[in-house]
Amino acid sequence: MDSRAGRDISKCQGVIDSSAAALFTEYIVNDLGWKRVGALYENTDYGKLPIENIVGPGLAAGGSELVIAEAFNPGDVDVSGQLLRIVDAGVDGIIYWGHENEASLLVRDNQRLGFDLPLAGNTGIVYPAFLELLSVEDQANTDCCQPICLDNR
Repeated sequence: MDSRAGRDISKCQGVIDSSAAALFTEYIVNDLGWKRVGALYENTDYGKLPIENIVGPGLAAGGSELVIAEAFNPGDVDVSGQLLRIVDAGVDGIIYWGHENEASLLVRDNQRLGFDLPLAGNTGIVYPAFLELLSVEDQANTDCCQPICLDNR
């Protein structure tokens, strides 16, 4: 576990996305306790399929709800519109499924617009490239998690 500015960032690499999405959903429900969940995902099979086919149904099976899912296109330079719709839906936290460039936009907008919603995401938020895209202030003021996968599922 890596700690930056007193915040823990968990890292998990090399897990097949479908397995990671299932474990990730269990973590959201059982450990974070989010009941109303929003999702922001890359509008490709890489981002859309885990949210629609695994995360959404997994949340429902655990007693939580995916209340809104918003997409972005690879290379987008602004995700604030999607973030505003997610916030308006009254979510407990945001699941992110995509790559580091757009994840950094989400973090910056979340801070800049004063929402400070917790963010949990796939491996796009744990690569060093993601942290390099954030200012020191954004790193210090953001809680992001990617659960550590310790079993063989």
